[in-house]
Amino acid sequence: MVGYQDSTTVDEVITTGNLTTPDTKREFHNDETSTYWLPKDDEEQMRLTGQHFAIKDLYGGVKEALDFEKGVTILDVGCGSGVWVMDMIHDHPNCTYYGCDIADAVNKKMDYRQFTFTRANVTNRLPYEDNTFDLVHMRFFIAALREDEWPAAINEVLRVTKPGGMIQLMEYVSKDMVQEYPNCTYHGCDIDDITYKNIDVKQFIFSIGDVTQRLPYEDSTFDFVHMRFFIAALREEDEWPAAISEAIRVTKPGGMIQMTEFNLQNFTIDEIRRLMDKVTNVRNMSVIAHVDHGKSTLSDSLVSKAGIISSGRAGEARYMDTRKDEIERGITIKSTAISMYFEMGEEDIKEIKGQKTDGTAFLINLIDSPGHVDFSSEVTAALRVTDGALVVVDCIDGVCVQTETVLRQALGERIKPVICLNKVDRALLELQLDKEELYQSFSRTIESVNVIISTYIDEALGDCQVYPEKGTVAFASGLHGWGFTLRQFANRYAKKFGVDKEKMMTKLWGNNFFNPKTKKWSTKATDAEGKPLERAFNMFVLDPIYRIFDSIMNFKKEQTATLLE
Repeated sequence: MVGYQDSTTVDEVITTGNLTTPDTKREFHNDETSTYWLPKDDEEQMRLTGQHFAIKDLYGGVKEALDFEKGVTILDVGCGSGVWVMDMIHDHPNCTYYGCDIADAVNKKMDYRQFTFTRANVTNRLPYEDNTFDLVHMRFFIAALREDEWPAAINEVLRVTKPGGMIQLMEYVSKDMVQEYPNCTYHGCDIDDITYKNIDVKQFIFSIGDVTQRLPYEDSTFDFVHMRFFIAALREEDEWPAAISEAIRVTKPGGMIQMTEFNLQNFTIDEIRRLMDKVTNVRNMSVIAHVDHGKSTLSDSLVSKAGIISSGRAGEARYMDTRKDEIERGITIKSTAISMYFEMGEEDIKEIKGQKTDGTAFLINLIDSPGHVDFSSEVTAALRVTDGALVVVDCIDGVCVQTETVLRQALGERIKPVICLNKVDRALLELQLDKEELYQSFSRTIESVNVIISTYIDEALGDCQVYPEKGTVAFASGLHGWGFTLRQFANRYAKKFGVDKEKMMTKLWGNNFFNPKTKKWSTKATDAEGKPLERAFNMFVLDPIYRIFDSIMNFKKEQTATLLE
């Protein structure tokens, strides 16, 4: 058990409740509803502060898996004195912080507007909505939770973490601090050997092992034990207590246990497995493009939407580039596949015509293919196993040589393409095009794509040309993680104005102009008085986007929040 000065033990703390301990004259935080092991005085505040910085110095802080500069929402479970939050605020002042604990031990000298404390117990329901936090931090819970409480705690932390958010659990096994870094020796274990066979590191030893069973190591072997991505791998009821106990067993006194988890999109491996049996709800798709048109960056955003990586890393992680040479060169060389879970809305399901579906959950098998001409064979191989192709085109550069090649390859495999005009952010921030110039750029690129498609006519496929008003063209910024089709805007305006959605879609593209005074549509760019009218696409689609960008670039924080709502 944890010991205190003057030989006061945790057992004595539990026995004395919220009274002052006679031996030490130190008051504890205990009350009628819970037992809190830490004393309630300045001496304890100093000890917690010193402990925090000592551990941070030894093991480092939170890994830069999230974009703290943009500002994220962070929860510290079991925040104690609040020193971890205080240190994080110093390093990352743009973030919003919450802390909870079973007793209010927060240092009252803390006066940070971005920090909110709530008294709560992680084994019960925390007072936060689902999917609230980008990062949830926990530490020193091995001594606080019983084995049977771990499943409830893990589930509750998972509930309040955003899809793609990060969960970090740090545990310190013992009261003695490690004083020096030894020369490191690395051991790895998994239930199967899938390590890279080209790894040739003498300090690394791999073993087959299951953490829910007995690992093939002696007691107190390791100074540091690292675990990650176990939320999707372990069953709740019986496997978490066994895994935690086994990790403690093999950790040396004075050693450290670190668990890092990313919250998936509320699905499990079993759900993925069941979806694989629903053939009507499985989609295989390839992402193809000219080199450097943002294909892998856009794939990052799709993977982030599935909850596999955090939204802060999307656009920079290049998650689908797995080879060392791909990472070094910054280009895709080999086709890479990933399975993603996606839940469609009821309205979107209704748009799927001529195909049977079973429920709203879909399994998307996404293949990211190379864009360089030297790797065209990889594109062909990917297209032969897919149902559809997403052709990514840089809206600034337009159709390039390899764009035509991949379109020809897709049509040759009898796959209907859809188009994504990527890097819209460049048009707004770098070139600073006005709305009409951007529309004309979009129009020219779509026309160029359709000219290429029309040269490869296949009667069996029917009309393969792409049309924004039919939802086969998307506009996106893969780097910033946003995109849209006209269908999304048509849905909003159809509900707002009480008009048919399909009619609204046709009005949002082409030479369609809306007169706000007469509230009538026109195909002419001027009204009866000769005054210019704004194109519907510019007014109803681009204008909200331009206003959001303007408010962000000019630091209009309140206006930005209103526009996003």
